[in-house]
Amino acid sequence: MKEIVWERIEKLKESSLVTSTLITTVTFAAGFTMPGGYISGEEANQQQGTAILRNNTAFQAFVVTDTIAMVLSASSVFINILFNTLFWRKGSFDDVKSRYFGICMKLTMAAMAFMIIAFVTGTYAVLSLSFPLAITTCLIGLSFFLIIIFTTRKLIHL
Repeated sequence: MKEIVWERIEKLKESSLVTSTLITTVTFAAGFTMPGGYISGEEANQQQGTAILRNNTAFQAFVVTDTIAMVLSASSVFINILFNTLFWRKGSFDDVKSRYFGICMKLTMAAMAFMIIAFVTGTYAVLSLSFPLAITTCLIGLSFFLIIIFTTRKLIHL
């Protein structure tokens, strides 16, 4: 029975590693593909290459939340790889494995939440001139949290 549980945990760990790696990749790319683009052209002088929306509060929130999501997911990937390497060398320590798997899962879930917030704030920054569309997009994006709360409450009561 215990072996079946650990097999399931190993599968979950693999999917968590893939998820964290994807979040790291996406948030890293989003950090360089700035919403709104960059200042370019000869008239730009010293500001050439800087983000157009750099003074926009929603854009600044995007940059911060995107960075937090990338750091959390990269940390999860690192911890996962580190402990896979250590356990491969030293053998199996079930209690330690499960503790660090739990940490990786929490980091991945937090990264996912910050990635959603980064998406919403980045979208708002770009669409702020079209206020109804910006608000609609934000509400749809933030519905992620309502879905998570609703689903979690249902799972707890099973």
